[in-house]
Amino acid sequence: TFGDARMRRIPYERALLRAEAPGEVTYVDVFSVSKHDLPAGVDGETLGMQNAIMFVDSYSRHETLFFCKSQRELPQFARLYMLQLGTQAHIAGHFLLGAGFRRRSVHTDGGTPMNSKEFEAVLLECGLAANVTTCPDTPESNSVVERRFGTLIADVRSRLHMSGVDRRHWHHAARHSVVMRNKLASQRVVDPETGDVSWVTPAELFYGRRPSHRRTVAFGAPCRVLIQGAARKRAGKLAQPCVRGRVLGHGEDGVQFGKAFRFMMGYIVLLDSGELVYSKQVEIDERPLLAGGHTHAASGR
Repeated sequence: TFGDARMRRIPYERALLRAEAPGEVTYVDVFSVSKHDLPAGVDGETLGMQNAIMFVDSYSRHETLFFCKSQRELPQFARLYMLQLGTQAHIAGHFLLGAGFRRRSVHTDGGTPMNSKEFEAVLLECGLAANVTTCPDTPESNSVVERRFGTLIADVRSRLHMSGVDRRHWHHAARHSVVMRNKLASQRVVDPETGDVSWVTPAELFYGRRPSHRRTVAFGAPCRVLIQGAARKRAGKLAQPCVRGRVLGHGEDGVQFGKAFRFMMGYIVLLDSGELVYSKQVEIDERPLLAGGHTHAASGR
């Protein structure tokens, strides 16, 4: 019939979950890049991370991002994030119900990784009361994370283009983008009656303290790293004591080693040789990027 032919998707009208405290509601979704976007090794295997899982706190809009090569590893990072929130402290803690206990929940879409038995086991282990699952192929129903992904991919493209860093290191550019946006202040209304506003960052709302910009650095800024230890001795006294590279971020913002996540002192540096190192002995020069980026410098403008 004519009515069947004109059937369209019904608009999504249900309001998204609202939170009144950090960690109460978390929006989760998965992002993947195509293997055609990444370089291939000598054996034809794709180089670099291909999947990412993002957690967005509903109260503060604080973002957390983890990366992996296979989607089978995604529930493990969900467990890592939930345990970092201290959710295990509420397991079997029924006495907390009368002491300001808040139900914690996650909001996902209908993707397979988020509706697997492994992810369900993570929810049970961490004491999450509910997994609010929306229908598949409906980005509007999980718009908080979907909008973040749109902004994230634009940030990654610009960082890689301006710095000249290889695409296989796109996940470092993505983490740099997330860290910077967590430290980006926005206005909030303090008193609705008078209209007074103040500036606050997602990191401050999430952690309860103001973030530091002391070690903030432009992604891909040229630098030189001091050679130390046995490598310095092997090079000899007449060799240059430093090597050149590009800064990808700082270790205090978090470094992912495979399936582990650590906080380190020192900068993450991609050497010109292709090696990735972590060092405090780094001298950074951001002037080439501030003057127009890698592509403008290469073209002589």
